[in-house]
Amino acid sequence: MKQRRVNNDSGMKDRFCIVIPVYNHTKTLHQVVVNAHKLGMLVIVVDDGSTEPLPDSFNKISGVTLIAS
Repeated sequence: MKQRRVNNDSGMKDRFCIVIPVYNHTKTLHQVVVNAHKLGMLVIVVDDGSTEPLPDSFNKISGVTLIAS
């Protein structure tokens, strides 16, 4: 299992996080992550073997941790 931290901001709230499971949800992932990120918490995206690649815009969102198999 691969884990990749993407631009984690030090100002994030440390007590809570949002975990988003993903399996071929590339069309909606960006907006879901952006909306979750607005809550000011660390966002963890868990990709369980998607066959579709993540959108390029996903890598530009700060404060996101990606866990992929």
